[in-house]
Amino acid sequence: MNKRLKNWLVKTIVVVFLLLVCHTGSAQNILNKNLTINVSRQRIDDVLEIISNKGNFYFSYNSSIVKKDSLVSISAANKTVKEILDQIFSTGYEYKESGNYIIIRRAPIKITVVTNKAITEDKFYVVSGYVLDNETGYMLPNASIYEKSLLASSLTDQKGFFAVRLKSKAKTAALTVSKEFYEDTTVTIEPKYDQQISIAIMPISSDDRITIVRPEDYFLPDSLKITVENNQTTTTYTYVRVDSGTVEKTGMGKFLLSSRQRIQTINLKKFFTERPFQLSVTPGLSTHGSLSPQVINNFSLNVFGGYNGGVNGVELGGLFNIDKKDVKYFQAGGKPAGTPYPTTPMHQRRDSRNLIELLMVSNFVEVFLAREGHLNKVGVNFLEKVQLPHLASIYGAMLAGVGYVLMGAGIPLHIPGVLDNFAAGKAAEYKLAVTGAPADADTMMRFDPGEYARGPLPVLERPKFLAIVSSNTLASTMLRRASGPVDGLIIESPTAGGHNAPPRGKGALDPTGQPVYGERDRVDVAELL
Repeated sequence: MNKRLKNWLVKTIVVVFLLLVCHTGSAQNILNKNLTINVSRQRIDDVLEIISNKGNFYFSYNSSIVKKDSLVSISAANKTVKEILDQIFSTGYEYKESGNYIIIRRAPIKITVVTNKAITEDKFYVVSGYVLDNETGYMLPNASIYEKSLLASSLTDQKGFFAVRLKSKAKTAALTVSKEFYEDTTVTIEPKYDQQISIAIMPISSDDRITIVRPEDYFLPDSLKITVENNQTTTTYTYVRVDSGTVEKTGMGKFLLSSRQRIQTINLKKFFTERPFQLSVTPGLSTHGSLSPQVINNFSLNVFGGYNGGVNGVELGGLFNIDKKDVKYFQAGGKPAGTPYPTTPMHQRRDSRNLIELLMVSNFVEVFLAREGHLNKVGVNFLEKVQLPHLASIYGAMLAGVGYVLMGAGIPLHIPGVLDNFAAGKAAEYKLAVTGAPADADTMMRFDPGEYARGPLPVLERPKFLAIVSSNTLASTMLRRASGPVDGLIIESPTAGGHNAPPRGKGALDPTGQPVYGERDRVDVAELL
C-alpha cells in the first residue's frame, strides 16, 4: 500500500469516527440542550411544539396522560430541556430519549415490594398485600393474583387487598397479577415466608395518534354472513364466532357461576394450563380451586357439576359440565350398561330443590342445544294441563335465551305474567287447577329465582308468548283476561290431533271411534283479525 493511500484511509477513518461520536453525543443529549423560551398562558401542546422547533427534535407522548388543552406560563433563559419540562409538568412524569425523540410518560411508582416477612414452619405460607395502579397509586379491586404452578389464586377486594395460601414444599414461587386493561405483572416470591407485598401494575397504554395494524389485531364480529351466487340462486351462509368466554355469557352460565368466577375469567382470558385430572363437586369446589376454569384436564370428574377450561380425554358429570374450550374424545353423564335409570320423583306443589334444579338444567340444555349453529329464534312448547313443572321449566328455558314460549292444551292465562316477572328478576306464581279442592285450599305454586342464584340474577330477555287456541271463544278469553301481553295466536283445528278440546254440544263418534267435530268447533280466522 503506497503512502498517499495509507494517509487517505487514516484521515477517512478519523473523520467517520468523529462524525459518529458527534452524532451519538448530540442524540444522547437532547434533554441537556439549552433553550430560551418565554410563553404566557399557552396550551401545553403548543408549548411543546415551540420547544420542538427551537431544539430541532420530536416529542412523543400518550394523549391520555397529557392534558393538551391545559394552559401554562413559563419564562426560561438558557435552561436545559429537562429543566423546562420539569416546570411544565408536575411530579409523576419522566422523560426518555430515543433517537431524535423525547418520550414523555408517567413515572413508575417507587414502592418496596416486600413490606413484611416472617419465616414459617407450616406446610403452607401466606402471601398477602395490595395491588395498585402504577400511574395513579389507586388500590385496584377485582384483580386476579395466581401462582401458575401451584394453581393457587385470589381476587382483590374493593380495597385492593388479597391473600394467597401457597404450599411450602415448592422450592420456587411467582405470583402473577392480571386485570382487564392492565399489563400482566409477575413477582418472584421467596418460599416458606409469610409475607406482605405491594404490587403495582401498568395500565395498557392506548395512543390515539399512532395506529399499528397487525394480523392478530383483527377480531371477527359475533357473526359473519357470506352470500354466494350460483346461476339463478343465492345462498347466504352465517358463521358464528365462538370464544373461550362464551359459556359465561349464557343465561345458565350467569346463573350457575358467581360474579367472582366471571371476573376471574375476564382477567385470565390469556392463561390456560394443563393437568392430568381434576375432581369437582360444584363449580368453585374443585381440586384446582378457583383456577379450575383455566385448566384443561385429561380426566375430569364432576360429582354434581364442574367448571373447567376443557378436556383432552374423558369427562364424567353428574348434573352438568361447563367447559370453556373443547371437550375431546369422550364426555358422559350417564350410567353403566344394564343399570336402570334412577327414578325421578313425581312433581308436587312444593318440589325438592334437586328436582327444581333438574328441571331448570334440562330445559336450559334443550334450548341451548337447539340454538347452536344459527342465529334464528328458538321456541319451546309446553302443555298447560301439565302444570306442576311450569315455573322452573320456563325459567330454565329463559336462561338459555328461548325466543318464544308456546302453550296450549288448556287456557294459559297466567303464563304471560310469569314471563314478565322472570324477565324483571322477580318471583312468579302459578295457580294450580285442582279438581275437588276446597275453596280455601292453597293451590298456588311459587318460584323465586333468587333462591337458586349465586350472586346477582342475570338480566333475561322476555320471550314472545304464543297461545295455541282452537276456538274464537278461547282466543277472545286469552286476549281479554291474560295476566300479561299475548304476542300472537296459533290456530289449531280439530284435524291437528294432539290435545284438542272435545266437540261442543252432544258428542258423536265416527266409525273408528274418533269424536266428530262440527261447524261450531271451527275457528273463524276473519273474526280474529
